[in-house]
Amino acid sequence: VPVVLDELQSPNIVNMRMSNTYFPDTNKVLIEIESEFMLALNDQFRLAVYIVEDSLVSPQLNNSPDIGGDTIFNYVHRNVLRDVISPIYGDFMGDEGNILPGQIYENEYTYYINSAWLTHHCRIIAFIGKWDATYSFIDIVQSVELSINTNCQRR
Repeated sequence: VPVVLDELQSPNIVNMRMSNTYFPDTNKVLIEIESEFMLALNDQFRLAVYIVEDSLVSPQLNNSPDIGGDTIFNYVHRNVLRDVISPIYGDFMGDEGNILPGQIYENEYTYYINSAWLTHHCRIIAFIGKWDATYSFIDIVQSVELSINTNCQRR
């Protein structure tokens, strides 16, 4: 696993902090993300924010006769993508790829959760990736994941 060890030794590019505040009366979540780049970079970066729901019980096709028939009727699905909160490829960070060290980027999103979803199984996932117009995201440099009503930091 030398590749993993090499990656662990590479410098941290960005710190992220995310806070989710849930308003049950309106089924709304306020998502606040603070990102601080640690290095001067000329690449373009984007912040993408998604919502997933866990523990959905629904049929799942099965192609392994060793574990049952053609369909598993009470299959528990994990990390089901429910929606993209930001634009699908995220919001640009910095001005035309001019990332300055120590500069803090603040992003805020308001999202109304579908009333059919179980909010206690929902999580917000935010990630920053290096952007390339040809290949979209080419390198995810940092991420953070939180339940709907949680505060967390990732360094």
